[in-house]
Amino acid sequence: MIQVRRLMAAALATSALRLGLAIGLVFGCGLAAGAQQGGLMAHDLSGFALDMTVDQVASVANRPLTPTGTGQYQVMIDGIDYSFGFSSAGHLFRIDSRQQLVPFPVDAAFAADLTRRLTRKFGQPMSNQLPAGPVVWMYQESYVGAKGEKLTRETESLTVLVAGGTTEPVTVEMQMIAPRIERRDAQTAPAAAK
Repeated sequence: MIQVRRLMAAALATSALRLGLAIGLVFGCGLAAGAQQGGLMAHDLSGFALDMTVDQVASVANRPLTPTGTGQYQVMIDGIDYSFGFSSAGHLFRIDSRQQLVPFPVDAAFAADLTRRLTRKFGQPMSNQLPAGPVVWMYQESYVGAKGEKLTRETESLTVLVAGGTTEPVTVEMQMIAPRIERRDAQTAPAAAK
């Protein structure tokens, strides 16, 4: 994984590769074996997978994480700033990534290529407003409320937003969140995040 990141960082020197390889950094891992019914096909960003422990995330990062608050950690790897949220039982339920790139045209061709890559890894998005807005995956489940009412709640989501363009640095922001993990762990005895 580190070797792939180094190769991609070196390739950013050319504008033709800048577009594809910068995106490749975030999508570094392969596809999941199959789509989870009613959810994302893959549950990771750059090898950081939902439900990992703090120690597992630090192992993938190949460096210690910086605590930023209760259950919150941050790490910078190859120019990508990652922020993680862990449940009360110490399981990863939120992954944020932010990567700033050099200026380049964020146009329809870029949007089509990014959408193709995202769809290949995560499945068909629910909404796509690229290049001017976010691309979003959101999954919900039905459940019965305390008074017997039928309700829905989010199980997991992914949002990708690209900002900037030809005259200013391009920023790619991604957020993967799984409230189902946070809910599950809230029902179990709290454990220290390790």
